Amino acid sequence: MFALKAPTGRSTSFREKAADVASWLVTRRPAFTAMSVAFALAACASGSASTESNPRRNANQITSEELEQPVVTSLTLMDAIQRLRPNWLRSRGANSLSGLGNPLPALMVNESPQPLAVLQGLRPNDVQLLEFISGPDATTLYGTGYVNGLIKVKTGGVRR
Repeated sequence: MFALKAPTGRSTSFREKAADVASWLVTRRPAFTAMSVAFALAACASGSASTESNPRRNANQITSEELEQPVVTSLTLMDAIQRLRPNWLRSRGANSLSGLGNPLPALMVNESPQPLAVLQGLRPNDVQLLEFISGPDATTLYGTGYVNGLIKVKTGGVRR
């Protein structure tokens, strides 16, 4: 690419080498800029394409496509969540100030607050979308009763 030339019999110092490299880069800046843009575009183009065989999952959502998997359709919705996103039902510890309260997330079915036990009575076929909202986000959206997060369930017609 480039050659550092030193007079014979004298070694080149680091500063001299750095100055040679800097001058080489300055004289070839347009080529480096074009090459950098080309690499960036190639990286963006190749990274954004997802294939049908390996779709990206959203960690905070469970879609109807995921609920249609044969291993999930025979389960209750609680069991399906435990299988697909076990972190949603993980205990988050007691509230730091009071030491009381439910360490599990709250549940909202079709914008109506429900006890978490309702998940045992729902089937994956009845659900269009499940969404987990973190504690801070749920508190901002719905108030202080959701410090451990919120599982939102959007039901629809029964799918076959």
